[in-house]
Amino acid sequence: MDINLADTSFPLVLKQLIEESFSGIVFAFNQDTRKGLIFKEGRLCAIQSNRPDEMLGAILLKQRHITPAANEASLRRAMIERRRQGEILLEQNLIGPVELEQALALQTETRFGEILGWHQGLVQITPKERIEKPQVFSDQEFKSFVRRMISCCCSNAVVIASLSPFAAAVPQPLDERLPHVADATNYEFMKHPVHQTLAVSESGAKALLGLYCTGAINFEKNRYQDLIDNLEHLLSLVSRQDPFETIGVPRRCSDEALKKAYIKIAKEHHPDVYAYAQDARVKQLSTDLFAAIQHAYEEVKRIREGRPATIECGIETNEIHQELLFRQASDALRIKDYQNALDLFRVLAKLCPDNRVYTESYINTIYLRWQATKRGSSLEIKMAIKEALVRFPESDALYVLLGWVFKKEGSNKAIEAFRQAVRINPNNNEARRELRLLEMRGGLKDM
Repeated sequence: MDINLADTSFPLVLKQLIEESFSGIVFAFNQDTRKGLIFKEGRLCAIQSNRPDEMLGAILLKQRHITPAANEASLRRAMIERRRQGEILLEQNLIGPVELEQALALQTETRFGEILGWHQGLVQITPKERIEKPQVFSDQEFKSFVRRMISCCCSNAVVIASLSPFAAAVPQPLDERLPHVADATNYEFMKHPVHQTLAVSESGAKALLGLYCTGAINFEKNRYQDLIDNLEHLLSLVSRQDPFETIGVPRRCSDEALKKAYIKIAKEHHPDVYAYAQDARVKQLSTDLFAAIQHAYEEVKRIREGRPATIECGIETNEIHQELLFRQASDALRIKDYQNALDLFRVLAKLCPDNRVYTESYINTIYLRWQATKRGSSLEIKMAIKEALVRFPESDALYVLLGWVFKKEGSNKAIEAFRQAVRINPNNNEARRELRLLEMRGGLKDM
């Protein structure tokens, strides 16, 4: 299973692993950083990293237990003899067992804690039936470790992203006695909705997230959330529909049939119908939905009377805002402000998941940023393209991007990606040019 940390934070991934008593390997990728976490029955057994500053020798150097020369010599010997650096340092009496144990614990905390601050990246979860490594934590020890790491290492952006879906909820303890959480001298935040804690107490929000991820608390769902979700869906649907489709009539219906259909849908979605829900969000959405239905009815009448449709207000407002966002994103991309462009295109892609141009622009920006700044990875781009092709299988632009990524990796799969782009759109000049270049270099046996 692959998870994009821009959509699901790592603390929430941990919650899932703990709840499912997961056994297997979790690979985490962020820019040039690669980490592998081995889990057994929902507990961390070991963690590996490609970061030089997270190696054992670097930890011991930082603690001033060894010299740079000793670090280099022991590391070189460890590579030749295929042994652990810690064993060699012990043999040479450069450190003692206590120093080694402390350094290994600090190494685990450093490697693990850094991931908690990531607000983007990829996580791959690979289950395995048997894990041979011994467990170093008991169940309660690991949960305590997770809570401590979230409190001291989790970035505020990650905490907000993790808790914002529960903003209106009030925490509910699942045990009579809550476990200790670092920096939480009291549990006053348990009495208030989550959004209040997010607004006034960063440490309280981190404590809340730690308790939630380790199964000590839950969040009461807004009792009107299903209604809110349904109203948001209906409003989104109406914003994309033809006005005749919204009212539910064919273009050649009678005046009587039109009026009858309008009265029916207006009664079904009048704000008074939802008055029982004492919720500000419900009130706003029901009002907006009723206004959109009225606007659609007026548009149908204008069209039937031969007058031009209006775009001054109503459901077209969303499209105007989207166009402004698209222009801002395109302008940012033009001046190579990749992060700003990426953020704006991401918003558009989430707002309008069925809009092919927005999705193509978003993934193209991920690719351009990777090319220009080395931020991100080819894996991240390929995963985004794979997901997008499920919705837009006829997107030649996505296949061109896929071909470029494969070409960058030196993979022959680039050829088939460019060919597929040409099959979809024979006039795709970029794909045809890439195929010609590959043929000239002998990369194609047939074209």
